[in-house]
Amino acid sequence: MTINAKLKKRKDKSMGKGEYAVAAAATHLLEDIDCMDRQINLVGALHEVGERYR
Repeated sequence: MTINAKLKKRKDKSMGKGEYAVAAAATHLLEDIDCMDRQINLVGALHEVGERYR
């Protein structure tokens, strides 16, 4: 499974659970996967909702 597929899956799962910060960060990261700031934003959003990225 590619990183893009994993991010899309995480975005969909987060939207379903009402975790909009994670969904927004994942969507933003999908636009520029190499951007370190966007990667850190996703980690921060996951931390806020109390999940570990798998």
